[in-house]
Amino acid sequence: MLHRGNGYGGWADGSASVRLGWGIWQGFDTVTAPGDLDGDGKPDLLARKPTGELVLFRGNGKGGWYSPGGTKYTTWQSGLNVRQPNPTCDAFPSTTNCPTIIGNLNTTTQFTPICQLVGSGVGGNPYWVRIVTTTNLTGWIAGYYVNYTENQLPDVPNCIAETRTTYTVWVNNVNVSETSTGCEAAPSTTNCATPIDVLNNGDMFTPICQRTGQVVNNNPYWVYGVSSNGQTGWIANWWMDYPDNRLPHLAICGNYNGTQIGTGWQTYSGGLFAPGDLNGDGKADVLGIKANGDLHVYYGNHTGPSYFSNAGGGTVIDTGWNMFNKAF
Repeated sequence: MLHRGNGYGGWADGSASVRLGWGIWQGFDTVTAPGDLDGDGKPDLLARKPTGELVLFRGNGKGGWYSPGGTKYTTWQSGLNVRQPNPTCDAFPSTTNCPTIIGNLNTTTQFTPICQLVGSGVGGNPYWVRIVTTTNLTGWIAGYYVNYTENQLPDVPNCIAETRTTYTVWVNNVNVSETSTGCEAAPSTTNCATPIDVLNNGDMFTPICQRTGQVVNNNPYWVYGVSSNGQTGWIANWWMDYPDNRLPHLAICGNYNGTQIGTGWQTYSGGLFAPGDLNGDGKADVLGIKANGDLHVYYGNHTGPSYFSNAGGGTVIDTGWNMFNKAF
């Protein structure tokens, strides 16, 4: 659950919680917030399984995760270059600004978009897409080469500019329904039967994610989000003041399982924690304590597959940390 701060030393909406996911989190023994690990400017989460797998959950900056529905695409161009991010490339992607090639995509290789941005146009399409590949490489490709009929990909946010996240309701007596297992799997008036709020014409609703469910006036989409009264639940998309069935740049709800970026992290039995940028390079770092008290640092580099420049065991920077019963 997310408790949103108000920026003034307190909580927004009386600390009303927002559900970020369901069905998987009991499988982790440690969760830590390193900040922006993948370099897109949005805070992320790291979670460790008892068996040592380290899983990255990429935040979308809007109370949810990128690509929760696991939306994947392919390219129609075989051998397409995946280009390494850098500050110049991230501001305006082009072959010149993104000169370093870190991998290639074939026509059968699936990838997941992280975000999209206008750059140097290719084939009449001005958009470039920041992606993560099935081998956990993170980089840029020109949107022209993606197997999709339009220039912009649906449900993929802009890498820099914030998109509209709050909508008005255009009728009275719209129920915001409490979430439940049945409602999450197939939202409908039957499965989402417990109202927790009522919105009227002009009230606001901030979406977190959307998915298909019961068709309401020819619109199959339902939206999970936060009402202007601070209640988190579901409403049919039909009641939102937007002309299309599906809201733009909004992820599909689902059990997002994250991206595994490492193994063997169970060796840090003394704890995992994230101090922020420890070495002053502007990138988030992670610390781990082994049973013998050795303190290891992993320096973030904003680049997959591991997102650490010293992923092979980290770097020992101190000893004796087993004297502390908790570090955070």
